[in-house]
Amino acid sequence: MQNREQPSTPDETAAAEAGGSLDLAAESTRRDHATATREPANAHLRVLLVEDVTVDAEFIERELRKAAVLFLMRRVENSDDFVRALEEFAPSIVLADYLLPRFGALEALQLLRGKGLDIPFILVTGSQSEEVAVACMKEGADDYILKDRLARLPGAIANALEKKDGERNRRVAIAALARSAQQFQLITDNTHDIICLVDKTGAILYVSPSCRQRLGFTPEDIVQGDMACMFSLGDEAGEAPRGLHEFIRAGALRRTEFRCRHKNGEWRFFESTGRWIVEADGSKSRAVLVWRDITRRKRSESQLRQALRDLKNRESARVAALEDLKSSHAELQSVQFQLIQAEKMESVGRLAAGVAHEVKNPLTVLLMGTEYLRKHLPDGDPELPTVLDEMADAVARANTVILGLLDFSRPGVLELKLEHPHTIVEQALVLVKHDLTRLNVEVVRDFAADVPPLNLDRAKMEQVLVNLFTNAIHAMSDRGTLTLRTRVVTASELGTRGAMHDPAEEAVVVQVADTGTGIPAAKLLRIFDPFFTTKPTGTGTGLGLTVTQRIVDLHGGSIAIENNAGGGVCATIALWRGGRRAG
Repeated sequence: MQNREQPSTPDETAAAEAGGSLDLAAESTRRDHATATREPANAHLRVLLVEDVTVDAEFIERELRKAAVLFLMRRVENSDDFVRALEEFAPSIVLADYLLPRFGALEALQLLRGKGLDIPFILVTGSQSEEVAVACMKEGADDYILKDRLARLPGAIANALEKKDGERNRRVAIAALARSAQQFQLITDNTHDIICLVDKTGAILYVSPSCRQRLGFTPEDIVQGDMACMFSLGDEAGEAPRGLHEFIRAGALRRTEFRCRHKNGEWRFFESTGRWIVEADGSKSRAVLVWRDITRRKRSESQLRQALRDLKNRESARVAALEDLKSSHAELQSVQFQLIQAEKMESVGRLAAGVAHEVKNPLTVLLMGTEYLRKHLPDGDPELPTVLDEMADAVARANTVILGLLDFSRPGVLELKLEHPHTIVEQALVLVKHDLTRLNVEVVRDFAADVPPLNLDRAKMEQVLVNLFTNAIHAMSDRGTLTLRTRVVTASELGTRGAMHDPAEEAVVVQVADTGTGIPAAKLLRIFDPFFTTKPTGTGTGLGLTVTQRIVDLHGGSIAIENNAGGGVCATIALWRGGRRAG
């Protein structure tokens, strides 16, 4: 047998394949020409070996291969390399010779435990006695192997790994059990329901502290006391109370309503649910009961039954009252929403006005400065015109936002006069004619003949329609269809949007529908928020629909934007015939 030379570093990684005999000399030569640290893909066990004798290390490798163990091995001889290997190699198990010239098993074991690592440790000793090995085990080693009995090593490794796994699993189980017990205690201590553990005779084994609040008794009173005649499955005028064991046999493990006598003599109503606990032998000797106090609910039900009896002869009035209540509730919700929106828009408007006035003048100065530089700077720099153009475009873009802010924040003053909605729609179409032609958008008109003139601010309503037309056109691909509808409807047909009006009051509805891709539901909720836009970055200010909603609100109308079932978006404007009067 040929001894291998000690490698240039004390670390050595060896991979084993299952089965076959081992020629140590050939194996040593092969490793001299291979990459020592490359790990095979099928390696599983990582063995850290504390050993200074190469031949002994090879014998250990041989025994592991004979046992068809897939492993990686790193060999160290001193404490520094041992600590480094613990961090870099991350061993599954440590095998250590008892005594090396500068390092030994006891030192390795102390370093391992000092780092808090729960790695199996096996002493592999030769010249030392078994008494020494046993002493090492008392210090925390998992096993020991004499070097002249290495055939036992694979089995010892398997046992040590299994033992460590069992210990880890046990610790995990104990910790989980402790957490479970703690959580159960927290639940039972803080729940309003009463939780009971009873045996099959009805004897109470445990009751949660909530019984003090619900029944006036302490848990000890209930567990140790005589609780007979506390329970009844009937009402106060029904069957006599009974003991808990009779109560359980009568069906308390099903969802059951019962009454229980409070310590002060008052009867309280509970709803019980229960389940048998299946023991390890399959028997059902204990059950968990959960009692929920429903006294208030039962009293409310009793009062409701009495009220229904009293109202039996006035059924029609009750129905009318309920309908009035629903209508009032819907109206209240609508008013609350409108108030919230109005307050929000007013606050944003004040902020927008302040920001716009503060920024508009500096923008004008920047634009004038750009024009000045364009006229007076020398022409030597070819990039200068491009830079000035980009600056002018950026200032113009910012100025567009400022103009939108000013438009949004202007006081709600309308110049009202009788205008026909169809005339305003046609004029707004003229203003977007270029976009309609450029994108091949077909316009379909579906105008009702009975639409009357309304008191409207013509310019502002044209602005509303142009905003809606522009959004619809940009949302469609080539050859889309823009459908315009008008009709006269009543407040009852408008549902909640007409809640504040007499059901018979009439409104003119103008709808703008496109065949685009629609708006995602999450974005649809924010469509009227200031500065929110669904357009690509840089193509919209996010103020168009906010201004549109404000103008419609000033006219006393409403606007809603929804996705069509067949695709695209439909904007609906409702303007009341009474509306806002001119002047």
